[in-house]
Amino acid sequence: MISETWASESFASAELSLDGNYNVFRKDRACKGGGGVCILVKKGITCCEVSATNPGSEIVAVDFFVGSNMEHRIICSYFSPTGSSPILAERMQVLCSDLEILCLVQYPVVITGDFNQPSINWNSYISPSGPCSKESIFLAFCVVNSFTQLVPTRPSSGNI
Repeated sequence: MISETWASESFASAELSLDGNYNVFRKDRACKGGGGVCILVKKGITCCEVSATNPGSEIVAVDFFVGSNMEHRIICSYFSPTGSSPILAERMQVLCSDLEILCLVQYPVVITGDFNQPSINWNSYISPSGPCSKESIFLAFCVVNSFTQLVPTRPSSGNI
């Protein structure tokens, strides 16, 4: 799973497939520069891409199969921290709604990515921002869906 690929339509998926060894599932940012997400799956592993609900969200999701049974859903997403607080809160609400829909399955779901939420305290599940902030919206999504952070990023900077 790769977040912030910075890939665009001019960047061929073949360049990411590592000499054709991987299937490439990607969602490039619609506007210019930055963002984008990608999931690389080793050839021979049975899987299929799942459509995200909002074409503007930077989400790619893949279901993995064992035989004819779906076993796991992997989601990779990116949330840009650029914009005013009300716009960020609105975009986070859309992203969480899309993730909520993708989580409505009977098998395990793993969400990876960069959500740019450095002020959330994952030990106590507290956001210092207001109740309608992007942080509070994301934290509520995680709590309601029983998600937890498994791999903190940038621990030396305090952004966990």
